[in-house]
Amino acid sequence: MAERVRFELTVESPPRRISSAVHSTTLPPLREVVTPPLRRAQSTWPGLWHSKCRPATPHLRPEPIEMALTGKPLFVYGTLRDPDVLDALLGRTLAAHECVTAHAPGFQAVHYPHRVYPALIAASGGNAPGLLLHDLTAIELAILDAFEGDEYRRAIIPVLAPSGIVDADAYLPVITIPPDAAPWTLDNWTALHKLSVLDGERRTAQALRDRLSAARKPIS
Repeated sequence: MAERVRFELTVESPPRRISSAVHSTTLPPLREVVTPPLRRAQSTWPGLWHSKCRPATPHLRPEPIEMALTGKPLFVYGTLRDPDVLDALLGRTLAAHECVTAHAPGFQAVHYPHRVYPALIAASGGNAPGLLLHDLTAIELAILDAFEGDEYRRAIIPVLAPSGIVDADAYLPVITIPPDAAPWTLDNWTALHKLSVLDGERRTAQALRDRLSAARKPIS
């Protein structure tokens, strides 16, 4: 996320599929995907490397990109639960029926190593609080994918909604995080970090909307 990079973490992470279609011609070519045994929700939109604050290349003409919708709601457990951040990214406020309180049983939000934002990991007895976002458009999901960047992948997990257990997309870390990682809470992030990062998050959100909207326009 904007303002996120204060440390550079070197971690051996599993190979994953990324695309350089929008961000830069300098990114590596497509690679084979190796994932844990979760039902993978494939997204063909590239991240803009936002979580590492790498600049986009404005002179590049964006190539057409396929937008992927899984038909599942999206479970968010970190800073996307903050209404200012979410509204800035989507460019609108979700209606009450589009954004409902939910929990992820068997999961816990912990600190992503050397970051101020969280990762969702499996935890016995865990019950991670979050929001279930319904009826996102393809472009909105693409914006959220790009915002989360290359440190996360979308996968399907069981979530406890008011109507019962449902399958939902969620952003999971691409690295292995130890089970004894420090717990992360939205209240703590709000108190310690929100004021210092919110303006940057808003600028990043606008840049993402502009870039991904441009990618949808025909190139003459």
